[in-house]
Amino acid sequence: MFLLNVASCMLIILITCVVSGESILCDTCTCKNSIINCTENGLMDILDLWDHSDVLKDATLMHFDDNGIVHVKQLPPSKVRYLSLRKNKINKIDEMAFINLKLLLELDLSYNSLTAESLNPDIFKINNEDTSRPGSLIHLRLDYNNIHSLLPHTFKELSNLVSLTLAGNPLTVIDRATSFAMSSLPMLKILNLSNTSLNELPDHLLHTPRFLEILNLSNNKFTQIPQGLDEAHALQRLDFSSNPIKNILSFPKMASLKVLHLSHMPELNNIGPRAFSLLNVLEEFHCTHNNKLKSIDPTAFSYKLNDGLESELWPQIIKMGHFRRIELTRKQVDM
Repeated sequence: MFLLNVASCMLIILITCVVSGESILCDTCTCKNSIINCTENGLMDILDLWDHSDVLKDATLMHFDDNGIVHVKQLPPSKVRYLSLRKNKINKIDEMAFINLKLLLELDLSYNSLTAESLNPDIFKINNEDTSRPGSLIHLRLDYNNIHSLLPHTFKELSNLVSLTLAGNPLTVIDRATSFAMSSLPMLKILNLSNTSLNELPDHLLHTPRFLEILNLSNNKFTQIPQGLDEAHALQRLDFSSNPIKNILSFPKMASLKVLHLSHMPELNNIGPRAFSLLNVLEEFHCTHNNKLKSIDPTAFSYKLNDGLESELWPQIIKMGHFRRIELTRKQVDM
């Protein structure tokens, strides 16, 4: 009888521990339909979730935004596909922190205090059943941290990465190490470098990510169009808005570019003859809120056909089908 009572007590204690582990997290956070939302819950400085592994194992989306988290420790096994840790104070992430999240597709670390030294390559190592295959992560947000440069092998575990956001970091220049890190992402399709104080691009930065389709270089300090853009052979969308360029006389050849944004250019005064003559498949041209823009040359979009004859695609371009939508500045410009 005594042994039975002891066993019963131990079972009760065990059940209580398991339930309390779940209830503590779910009392503090919202746990519903495989989604755990711990946004703005004043969590601890150190994110350590092993005490809640039972409730986490079937979660597919987890939010720990807007808390005071400084240090991220290794997370327990989970089926999570989306993990957000944005708007914290994270400056340290343990090696192998995400290694147990083998289905992780998207990781948001934006608005934290991460530096190049914080981003040890092994942070992003994901444990796959086949260790010869790269990790599953395809979307990574590192915007608005304190990243001045990247270590060369920062992304060595992320060869499947499709989307990378570095917006709002004080890069200023893309040095050799940073360029090497970006060149290790062969599957990259989306790159956001807006608001990073850049004024030039290395010539061959865009050569390796040969599938790059969307590039955001807005809100920077470019005073001329980077010639290195001609390396982006698959680029379809380019946002170059809010850069202090005064005159646009030519654009490098981008045979796949369909959408171009040149809005909110504080110094833009003139777009010259055949400035866009090498953008033969352009469909959308956004050029609004350019208060100093006085003229767009009538031949800005003309180019030579295969027979060598000039074809003036302005203003007949809508009928020609090369543009589906044209947005010009709200003030009158000379055409």
